[in-house]
Amino acid sequence: MLDLALERLTGAESRRRGMVFNQIEDMLTPMEYAELGRRLDDPELAAAYARRSVTRRMAGQEPRSFQRNRIAADVLLFSDPAYPSAAKTLLVGFAGRLGRLMIPNVGFVQCLAPESFDILILADPAKHHFRGGLPGYGKDFPGLVAAVQRDFPAASYKRVVAIGASMGGLPSVWFGLMAGANRTICIGGRAAWDVTRLLEGDGPAHAYDPICACCTANHPEIVFVYTRDHRIDRVQAEHFAGILGAQTLPIPGVKDHSPLGHLWETGSLPAFLAQITQARSFRPRWVVRKSAQS
Repeated sequence: MLDLALERLTGAESRRRGMVFNQIEDMLTPMEYAELGRRLDDPELAAAYARRSVTRRMAGQEPRSFQRNRIAADVLLFSDPAYPSAAKTLLVGFAGRLGRLMIPNVGFVQCLAPESFDILILADPAKHHFRGGLPGYGKDFPGLVAAVQRDFPAASYKRVVAIGASMGGLPSVWFGLMAGANRTICIGGRAAWDVTRLLEGDGPAHAYDPICACCTANHPEIVFVYTRDHRIDRVQAEHFAGILGAQTLPIPGVKDHSPLGHLWETGSLPAFLAQITQARSFRPRWVVRKSAQS
């Protein structure tokens, strides 16, 4: 993969290098990304690499020892087999429209400890909220859940945590409810556009949605994270949290749709992820408010 990344960068036109860097940053492991910088001989490419957010955020850090394993076309596992899975948390990530959890995958993976996590990142190139499953990995969402449970049995891990961002936010909640995840973290989750798709003749193959009025409103293991000053994200988080009796976590001081991007740029993301995924009692430094059932 590293040789391919070098080949694509060196062969790309200047105007396309940013796009190629974006693609590379979602594929490489932290160790590969660091090695990429050492192998860039072209001064212009080396300067572009130095300006990347990933490069700046990883500066002075030891690259994490994760290895990459492609499970399916749009399913990547980042894991270090030197550490037994029984001592780790399986983090099942549902990416947003850009195929990442709001920040480059290599930057996200760098924020987590390989002795504590295996990281599974799923991306939906069709941008259908994973309703239609993924190519070669479940023909619909229930099939996708079954494929993850088949390949990564919960009994093999200490904990299972689902996390999703933006378009992948609610799919992470669906997965958490259906698979019985120990915790689910929905970040900036947006409602699926099923009605619009039905009108356009591109609706989901099934109508089942585990977030419904029949749910027991007692799911404190589910946390809806959103930027406090983003009205749409706040309204949607409070709506779905109210149905489920889940927790909400507003991130102050951010107005855009990407709280993970803000936490990453400020250097707070590693501590945030460690606490929100691992802590037995969820009490981050920001105020956690449990929504009243609506």
